[in-house]
Amino acid sequence: KLPLHATANGKAWLASLSNEEATKLVLDKGFGQPGEFGPNAVRSLEDFLDRLEETRRLGFGLNIDESELGVVTVAAAIRSGPRSPVVGTVSVSGPSVRFQRELAEQVARDLVIPTAAELGEIWPLQAPGDNPMQAADLLSERTAAATRAEIAVEYSDEEASRKIVAIE
Repeated sequence: KLPLHATANGKAWLASLSNEEATKLVLDKGFGQPGEFGPNAVRSLEDFLDRLEETRRLGFGLNIDESELGVVTVAAAIRSGPRSPVVGTVSVSGPSVRFQRELAEQVARDLVIPTAAELGEIWPLQAPGDNPMQAADLLSERTAAATRAEIAVEYSDEEASRKIVAIE
């Protein structure tokens, strides 16, 4: 199980909280042991607060070799309104040899952030258990097409969670 501070999804969500709330959550779980996560994983409170500020500035979470070596992920928070709490995140991941920072940031700006915003607009329309790809039909034509072409949704009944991953 990965800690929030070592994932793009976690950073996107933590950035929606105050520094105090985010810090408490991260310190309660700890930064992990050396070698436990990727080589760029945050190991101090000062680095965590810097990354949290970077996430807020960028408008999306960025993970480059933090959760594990060789993986880059970008994630944006889904909100059902501008001041609403985060209800989920949207992310795209890829191998660092092909999904380098510049491309990851472009994907975040052009695909992930707009998709999160549009999902936030329809969030109240989606009942629990609805198929997210059916909900994608309610998105704009551009985003829905990009969603179907660029990402797949993997379900895990055991963990009752969804993980969005990049596909080619």
